[in-house]
Amino acid sequence: CVVCLAAACATGPAVQSEANQTTPAADGVALLVRNHSEDIVCFVYAWPTHLSENGTRRGPDRLGPSEVIAVGEGRAWDLEPGVYDLSLLNCQEEPLMERRAITIDDRGLVMTFRARER
Repeated sequence: CVVCLAAACATGPAVQSEANQTTPAADGVALLVRNHSEDIVCFVYAWPTHLSENGTRRGPDRLGPSEVIAVGEGRAWDLEPGVYDLSLLNCQEEPLMERRAITIDDRGLVMTFRARER
């Protein structure tokens, strides 16, 4: 898979990101996470990168207490434009995917999670 964030692209095994993609079902959303993997996503953490630099590992879980992103589903959040770190975890709180310093601009970002990172 390919990770494309704004103007920069890098190779990554588990996610395809599409900056500036319009998402009709989630109009005005800054971040959309789509689960195209074989794993259920039970925890989503997205926090401003500058907090990681200050020793904070991550912010609060962005999913509700009984909410998950099932296989084939997606979930959207309104976030302020900025630079974020992102972690997806399974229900055993094991990391599925982690990305650092991704830019989310006012046009939003779609991230498609395809496979657990090893």
